[in-house]
Parts: sequence; structure tokens; C-alpha cells
Amino acid sequence: MWCLELLLPLLLIIRNADSQWNVWVPRDITAMTNSCVVIPCTFMYPSSIRPYRGIHGIWYYGQPYPQLFPPVVFKSRTEVVHESYKGRTKLLGDLNQRNCTLLIGNIGAEHSGRYYFRADLGGANIYTYPDFAELKVLDQPSIDVPEEIVSDENLELTCYVPDNCPDMTPEIQWMYTDYLPDPEFSSDYVEEGNTAVMSSTLAFVPRPMHNGQLLGCRVYYPNTTLVYERLISLDIKCTYRNTNQATDFRIFRDVENYICSKEFYSLRCFMIFLCDLGTLEKKMLCFVDAPRSVWVNVSSEVMEGSSVTLHCEVDSNPPPRISWMFGEQELLWDTASNVSLFLDDVTPQNEGIYTCVGDNGFGAMNTSMYLSVRYPPREPVVNESMTVLEGSSLALHCSTQGNPAPTLTWLKDGELVGTITADELSVLEVIEVTPQGDGQYRCLAENEHGRASSSFNITVEYAPVLLEESKCTVVREGVQCVCMATGNPEPIIEFYLADLNITINETDNRYNFYTHTDGHMSTGMIKLREKGERVNNGGPAVNVHCSISNMYGRQSVLLELQQEKKYMMAVIVGTIGGVAVIAFIIAAVRYVGQNNKKENGNPRQDVVLENPALFYSAVKKDKQNLRKKVLKTELLGSKFNSILEETTVRFPNKPP
Repeated sequence: MWCLELLLPLLLIIRNADSQWNVWVPRDITAMTNSCVVIPCTFMYPSSIRPYRGIHGIWYYGQPYPQLFPPVVFKSRTEVVHESYKGRTKLLGDLNQRNCTLLIGNIGAEHSGRYYFRADLGGANIYTYPDFAELKVLDQPSIDVPEEIVSDENLELTCYVPDNCPDMTPEIQWMYTDYLPDPEFSSDYVEEGNTAVMSSTLAFVPRPMHNGQLLGCRVYYPNTTLVYERLISLDIKCTYRNTNQATDFRIFRDVENYICSKEFYSLRCFMIFLCDLGTLEKKMLCFVDAPRSVWVNVSSEVMEGSSVTLHCEVDSNPPPRISWMFGEQELLWDTASNVSLFLDDVTPQNEGIYTCVGDNGFGAMNTSMYLSVRYPPREPVVNESMTVLEGSSLALHCSTQGNPAPTLTWLKDGELVGTITADELSVLEVIEVTPQGDGQYRCLAENEHGRASSSFNITVEYAPVLLEESKCTVVREGVQCVCMATGNPEPIIEFYLADLNITINETDNRYNFYTHTDGHMSTGMIKLREKGERVNNGGPAVNVHCSISNMYGRQSVLLELQQEKKYMMAVIVGTIGGVAVIAFIIAAVRYVGQNNKKENGNPRQDVVLENPALFYSAVKKDKQNLRKKVLKTELLGSKFNSILEETTVRFPNKPP
């Protein structure tokens, strides 16, 4: 029974082992300032949950409670993050594969702290894991120094630097090792729990004379301006030696050793312990050499218009001459142990490498730093406005300056064209430009600090093109011909009447010539009223040519008469119908007349003769209706009027 009581909880734990909310992140992780860091992360959730519309995730900084509004480091649904993380974070893992690995770039000391992951599986299945990864951002490497350094015994000093930025691999150098007897160097790489540390070990045997000497570890990232340094001072304890031999003091860098006295008070002196016959004697060893170290600010970024102070401190005896150099130009110098260079109202011209040089007469040493000046894009330099011929190929250039490098976008008449370029130069190529390429082109430059734009116009010249709207149509007053064309320069429009051998242009007012220009489109119009203007071989016709021309070409076309066939058919049908009606009326009148004659030859008393005049008036009324009916066909012009006159029946004054 007691076995079952012990086994049951274990079975429950095993059963639910794969159905709990769990996350794995490194408890501690380090990174160097201004570099980047990758926080490895995997998470689990209950197996009974089926993610609704995929898995989403949020990284919080500082605390895991959303109701307290902690800073959002990363959010997969949107790009809304805390101001201090904008443009710095990226999810390297696939949430659907339960990988929540996070990359943070360009980190600073303010990013040190705890990071929590929150999984969102849809609906109420949202959970913030209590486990966290604590990030420590370092501004210098660490050196492992033994608690006690004893002379004449092997000593190992190890310099450590984190290597958790996949795109940047650090390198380690030891400084000020020239005075050491036979120094040995070794390096190592340790990866534990998906976090990595690179180390370099310096091994040597210290002597009493090395007491107080500075040693340094320098870490730098190739192809960047990032440099980090850490200095230590050796505190060497003396060992007792039973020997009759005097301690041998070597000459360092060919500089003579001195025993300190009043005349050498300005020289650098070390307190040493001479161990001879078990007696410890304390003396001062003094010597001169080049400056031992030069310290300056870490490379930094500043905004245009701000102020910045660059500090330089030199460890040297005698006191050095310190100078600040910008390229080959000396900006400031002084004889002191430290000098500060103040830059006010910084401009992009102040960006570059600043070098501090320390020179004490026995040697010189220098250290450099890079000052980056951030500023919004300058007004882009673009092409001048131009006029080109259709079919030409163009290369439109846009260049600007900004830090960070701006994105360049091309717009035509307010619409996006081309591609967006993240560079200070963009070239938009237009192959075989068409008239549609005519318009205003604008180059827009943007970065996180502002935007600027420049524009220019492109005018495309091309030969005239006749538009489909060009035609002749029948109107109430006669025939109207319209000719429409586009071109640049604007086309000149002329009409030519082939039958009359007449050219009509804006200098001729006989045919109500009208012309209008709207942009690159020209419209010409004439109206033909008289018979001779549109009659050919006795039949209705319109033989009008439209000529369009500019400096790049000329074109002439015959304008078609729209709806001409329909109107001719109406004339024929109307004429035949009118003749048939009139013939019918004539036949009816004759028939009635013959009946009247018969009745007059054999009159009856009970028959009353109808008044023929009344019947004739009815015929006149039909005639008038017929005339109105023919007129309603709206066939205009003297030609159709003549047809109407020829088909009209002339009635006698009296009925037969």
C-alpha cells in the first residue's frame, strides 16, 4: 500500500510531463555594449491545446505581468514595441516549432535586466512564463586575477568576453606585456547552455620589479569601431630567498634604471623588495619610458546640433604632451595627465576618427575613437527638368546624405514608381519613354530622423496621333466634321475638301472653322452647310480629309461620315412611302369622282351629293401630314429638300 502511495504521484507527474506550460531560457547571459545578443528560447504548452490561428509571442522586459504594462521588447502580431527597442529586436526562432529565440541588436546598458516570454495560442490560451533570462551588458571585459600574486611563481591572468552575437566575433589582445619575461598566450572558447564565452590567458613569472605595473586586456570586433579595454595593476608579494646574489635589474626598452633621488623626483618609481639572506629590504627603483596607456571615450553616436566632450587620459612619467588629432589636423594640445576636447553644435563634418596622442619625450602612444553624427536626410540632388523625344531611354538619378543611410523612393505624379532603395544613391531607369511618362517625378529620402524630397518635370515630345473621336456627323445645320489629335508640340489641324480642292485652317472663316487646345490635345471642327460642299457625282457624300502635323511628323486621314447609311435609308424609305401614300390618295379621289359621275347621270331624289370641296380639303390635309412626316426624318440640306420637292404631288384646284 505504501508503495502505491509513493508511486501514484510519480505516475501523475509522468502523465502530465508533456502537458505543462514550460520555457527554457538561459538564466544569465552577457553581452558587450553596442554589440548584439541572442537569447535562446524554447517553450512548451499543454498537449490538449490546439493553437487557434497559429502561435504568437511577446517578449517583455522587467516583469511578466501585462496588466502592469511592462516594456514590450518584441511582438509577433504587430511591430509596436517600446521606444528603446525600435529597430533592435528580431525573432530568430519559429514559434510554430516552439522556438522563441530572440535577437537584440545595438544594445546599451539600459537594456540590462530580465526578459520574459509570453505565448499566445489563441482565445484564452495566453500564458506568461515565470522563468526569465537576465541580461548583463558590459562596457569592458573581465580579467580573472588571483587573490595573491607572489613573485617568482607562475602567474596566469585570464581575460573573458561574451560571444553571444552571431554576426560579430570578438578578438582579444593583451597590452603592456613588453616588460614581462617570456610571456605566453593561449585562448579558449567555452559554450555552455547555448551561451558562449571567449577567453585569452597570459602566463608569466612575475618579479618584484613588476609590482605596480599595469596590464591590460583589449577586446575589439573586426571591421567595426568597437573597442573595449580593462586595466589592472599588479600587486606582487615578495618571496624570501636565501641567496648571496644581488637582485639583477634589467634595462627596459634601452632606458637606464635609476635609484630615486631628489634630482629624479619626476621619474616613475616602484617600491621593490630585495630578498637577500632572509632579509627583506625595501628600495625604490625608478626608470623612464614611453607612456604606458592612453584612455579615451568609447566610440559613440551623437545627434547633429548637439554637444560632445571627448576625454583623454595618459599614464606617463614624466608628464606627456597630449594632443587631440582629427585626421592630420591637431585640434588641441596640453602638457598634462588628461585633456578634454569639447565639440559644440556638431555637424556631419565632425564625424570621423579622433586620436589622442601622448608623447613624453621618451616615446609616444595613441588611442583612437570614432564619433558618428546622426542627422536627417539632406535635400536630394536629382536631374534637371528635361524635354525628351518619345522612345528615348532615361536614367534618373537621386542622391542624398543622411545618417543612418536613408531610404529613397521614386514617385511620379504622387504615385509610387520603381523600387525603394536603402542607400544614398538611387537610379530609376526608364526604357523607351512613352507619352504616359510625361509628368512630375519626385525623389523622397527618409530615415528615422526626418525626410526630404526634390522633384523635376519630364516633358515627352512625340509625333501627332489621331484620336478615334475624329469623324463627320450629320447635324441639324448640315454636316459637322471634328478632328482630334494629341502630340507634343500641340498638333496643327487642317481640313481638306478633296472635291472642291479647298484647304481649311484657322485663317479661313468660311466654314465656321473652330480650333481648341487642351494640354497636348488639339481639336478642330468645321460645319458644311451648302450643297456643293458635300455633293459628289450627284449623290450625297462627305469627302473631308483631316491633316495633323507638328515638328515630328504629319498625318492625313479621310474622315468617315457616321450614321450616313442610316439617314440615306431613311430618305429612300420615306420617299417611297410618301409616293405610295400620294398614289393611293390619287386613286381614291379618281374612284370617288367616277362614282359621282355615275350618280349624276342617274340621279335619285333620296341621294344627297357630298361636297367635293370637303373631300379635297381632306386630301390637302393628308398632303400636309405627309410633308410633316417627311420633314421628321431630319434629313437636312438642300439636297434632301430638293428630293422632297420632286416627290410632292401637285393636286388640281378642283377634284375631277
